[in-house]
Amino acid sequence: MAGPLPPVLRRLAACALAVCTFAVARALLRPVPERAIDCVVTFPLREPGTVEPLLVAGQAHAPDRLEVRYLAGGRIQISWDCYGLGGPSSAPLDLPADRKVALGIDAPSLYGRFERRMLEDRPEDFLAVTVNGKPVLEGRVAFRRSSSRDRHLGDDPALGLRDEGSERFGGSLEVSPAVRRRVALRRLPWALAWTLTNSAGTWLALGWVLFAAADWRAARRNPNAALGPDARLLSGIGLAAVLATFLIGSAGQPFDLGENLNVYPEGYAMMTHAFAHGQLSLLQKPSPALLALPDPYDARQNEGLRLHDAILYHDKYYFYYSPVPAVLMNLPVLWLTGTDVPQALAVTLWTAAGTVLMLAALLGFKRLWHPNLPLWALGALGLSIAFAAPVIYLVGRPTMYEQPVAAAYAFLGLGLFALAKALSEGGARRAEIGGRKSVFRGMTWPVISACGFALAAACRPNIAMACPGLGLMWLILAAPEAGGSRGASGPRSDLGRPTSRIFLRVFLLCLPFLAVGAGLGYLNWKRFGAPLDFGWRWQLWGRAQLASQATNFSVRNIPPNAQQYLYGPPKFSAAFPYVEANARKVYFRSPYTIGAEPLVGIAWALPLETFALLAWAAGLRGRRLADPGCADAWIGALLVAGGGVLLFNMMYSAFAMRYMPDFLPFLEIAGALAFMDWAGRLRRPAPASALVAIVVVAALAALAMSLDTGYLGFSWRNPELRAHIAACFP
Repeated sequence: MAGPLPPVLRRLAACALAVCTFAVARALLRPVPERAIDCVVTFPLREPGTVEPLLVAGQAHAPDRLEVRYLAGGRIQISWDCYGLGGPSSAPLDLPADRKVALGIDAPSLYGRFERRMLEDRPEDFLAVTVNGKPVLEGRVAFRRSSSRDRHLGDDPALGLRDEGSERFGGSLEVSPAVRRRVALRRLPWALAWTLTNSAGTWLALGWVLFAAADWRAARRNPNAALGPDARLLSGIGLAAVLATFLIGSAGQPFDLGENLNVYPEGYAMMTHAFAHGQLSLLQKPSPALLALPDPYDARQNEGLRLHDAILYHDKYYFYYSPVPAVLMNLPVLWLTGTDVPQALAVTLWTAAGTVLMLAALLGFKRLWHPNLPLWALGALGLSIAFAAPVIYLVGRPTMYEQPVAAAYAFLGLGLFALAKALSEGGARRAEIGGRKSVFRGMTWPVISACGFALAAACRPNIAMACPGLGLMWLILAAPEAGGSRGASGPRSDLGRPTSRIFLRVFLLCLPFLAVGAGLGYLNWKRFGAPLDFGWRWQLWGRAQLASQATNFSVRNIPPNAQQYLYGPPKFSAAFPYVEANARKVYFRSPYTIGAEPLVGIAWALPLETFALLAWAAGLRGRRLADPGCADAWIGALLVAGGGVLLFNMMYSAFAMRYMPDFLPFLEIAGALAFMDWAGRLRRPAPASALVAIVVVAALAALAMSLDTGYLGFSWRNPELRAHIAACFP
């Protein structure tokens, strides 16, 4: 007779039952708005051949359009056009004397995944257009999914950019309110799939299941330890951070493949489609009017004709962003599903992955050098990394600029996590195989760490400035006694002799960087004819900036940037959200300044790590920097790595919050190690409580700043939800 279920399985079953019950109740009880549009349209008199939009859904580079074409004799023709793929057209239609008709639109672009099957029995790609109750367009058509904020009636904001005609419908559109209805029982499976796919509770349940499964697996190996209280604490913080990241990244709206939640062009989707067609240049062609300009690179001449932030080289469009995120995420999803990953979802996934990996790295370093660290100190550091660090700010404005930064942050987290694993396993230790010494044994985690750092540099080339510090890490890793100071019984490495073996292993760790450099050089050579030409001088943003590229990087820019990055304060207000990133006016000594965006300095965002590093630097003479088994050596190497990237960023004639994740991971782990050394000796509860309170305030401030990131914050993307959140505060 089978015994009772283990506690973990009972918890899993209870959680699954609760999630399913919630989903079924929500699907059955919550009325769903009908997506089909019923409206009364008054068509104006227009010249024959004029085309105007009736419904536009999707992004500027590839929208779905329901449009009207005016014909001779006062007649009209209604057409469907999936950009680049075309679509059907109706027969010529005669209009009444007042040119007013009742128009019904049931288009596939109006529905999210599973949503149409939840509401009606038509295929997902079915188009139905009626005029005065009579069908004029019916059938299955090509379409692209879009978010609710990318659907426009009588307006196509992108037509002017594409130079394809009128931007607005010249008549009048009177839309009837959408009918809300409950889901029928026979459509419950689709409603349940929709609810589970778009419910925050799904992410919570998934995170809990993964955590419980890992805990159960560890408990089977060691029933007395399992994951341990430190891992449970950081797992809870990480799960909360992932949920917050998804909430802010989606602006409280459901994600769906193929959609986008902001006004920027889908740069990575465009790049991915070009790669899928076997070419490096974009599929989108420059406008003939742009190419006909006397100087197509003059921003005043190409206004309204250029593709935003694109590169024009030999009459082809390119983007200067790193292709690594597109190759690793967008391209596989496109091959598997035939749809695009929206930028908001991509930035959210990369950021969430980076946060989880950083917390895992923190746990590894804590167990290595400070196994007896109090839980309050570990929790404070976890909150600082997961929330207070200005990283979640990335998903508050998830555009094509933030995607490579978020991907680089995830790879930096991977590099640091693998580094902690390599140290905990004793680093590059000598092994005996068949009586012969192996050079490559024990190099799995070090090589993974090197690949993580190299891929981060591939996403953000300025991270290559961390190479001096990373070189120090490799040498420390290969030196004797690497892997932590645990007394005589601690992990040791006897690679001190011969020296050639050390440098052979160091060379192995440098191979990922050499491969990344060669790959980027080859890519630049194929696109722009030179390995070091990233295409910046071919951007369509004005000759003044192009002529001053050399002065945009200067040591004279370091003082104003240092002021901002190191201790630039936030802006406080008496109204919600009470704190904002500060857009201080800074003068760069450059003929052309790229721009200075709102920013909060490291001292304000990471107070614990900042003061711990200052205290560590104050006692530098007593530090054991030459001891590879001591945390001091690793703190110094991490500071050199992060400081190199920070110094390079400070030479740029601009600053922005989204640039900070390039160097923050190094400084966060270095500051965490310095704080652990000090907090492990703190025994009084009052200072400990004060330090935790400081971190909680910093974390709440970071979340508040992430809600309102200027023109792409909650105020623009989801003002209703922001109003509800603000109403919860005085």
